[in-house]
Amino acid sequence: MACVGVCICIPGLMWGRRVIYESERKRNSEMKHFLGRVSIACALVCGAGNVVAGDVGDTIITKLGIHKGIGDIVFISVDHSKGSLPACHTNTAWAFVLPITSDQDKKIYALLLAARATQTPVTLSGSGTCDTFYNVESLQSAFY
Repeated sequence: MACVGVCICIPGLMWGRRVIYESERKRNSEMKHFLGRVSIACALVCGAGNVVAGDVGDTIITKLGIHKGIGDIVFISVDHSKGSLPACHTNTAWAFVLPITSDQDKKIYALLLAARATQTPVTLSGSGTCDTFYNVESLQSAFY
């Protein structure tokens, strides 16, 4: 900083002007680097805070739905409200959706069918995202 003050006092020297420009360029570069790091940190903190997974325990599955036009997705409705909803979950007719694409998904679906048929309470946990269907939280786990 002292060098910049000296250069401002002696504006006629080319060397002084170059020091000002170089120091300003360096300061601008450092500031951009610092702001970039702050932006990344804010995005990580804010982004992590927005992921809210919905959970519901000791609930009865009231409805399972599949629509041929939508694809291999099971919609799940339960008799209790979920504790929290991710921001993307705006369709309150369904508690969760489950894609039926992997063997693990098929096992969870079998568990859901058994629980629905016997009216046995289950505990369901969401992923905190609506990546299977745009406005219903995806199911992450089910306990029977």
